[in-house]
Amino acid sequence: ELKAKNETYTDPLSGKTLPKEDWFSVEGACDMANKVTMKARPVYGSLYVYDYFNPERADTARFQEALKMCADKTDGAMVFDLVYIEKHDLWGALKGVFHK
Repeated sequence: ELKAKNETYTDPLSGKTLPKEDWFSVEGACDMANKVTMKARPVYGSLYVYDYFNPERADTARFQEALKMCADKTDGAMVFDLVYIEKHDLWGALKGVFHK
């Protein structure tokens, strides 16, 4: 998905506009963490809740996709900050991914 968007960012050190690398995505970051640790230790994907908000509402479907990606690619997920889960009543989104 990231590659298809062909997005760029401005490197803060060089000021150059560069293509976003795989690790700019949840999946890519999970893959990189597993590669770096060689799976010798548990790795947990981490998500910032407000990355899945727009001014009108939470994008619950994309949030759940990201949670599932963390769960599938790593040993679990850390969510920052849980206060936002409570504030915006996103417990159902978590339950939809982790409830068995």
